[in-house]
Amino acid sequence: ETLEFAAVPVCFVEFEDAGRPVSAYVGETPLDVGLRSGEIVEQSTAAFCKEGACYHCEAEVLVGGKCITPIVADGDCVRLCRHKIADTREAASMLSVRLFATADDVSTIVDATTFVTTPEAPMTGDNDDLLFV
Repeated sequence: ETLEFAAVPVCFVEFEDAGRPVSAYVGETPLDVGLRSGEIVEQSTAAFCKEGACYHCEAEVLVGGKCITPIVADGDCVRLCRHKIADTREAASMLSVRLFATADDVSTIVDATTFVTTPEAPMTGDNDDLLFV
């Protein structure tokens, strides 16, 4: 009988508002990590194209830009579907990101990652327009 072993995570992705590190595997996109873990929830009104054209997965890299390929600097804005988890093999590697809400798509953030469109409440771009439930 042959034993099969699960892939070993090479780093962890933390979605800032959730605060819970999620295992990430080589070749996954940070968007896939978020969807798999439930940290990012796709809505039918704002579906992810997974090709970078919709900008729904845009985020700021807070820490750990070396964990993805192509590598980005901390503080850079990226589309999470356009980068893959790199084979860093460094101990305790962590990628921490803050998801953005665009004025065209979102005026409320529920559970820190679920986007809900409410046209009657337009965003001005500051954090006072975001609702965290």
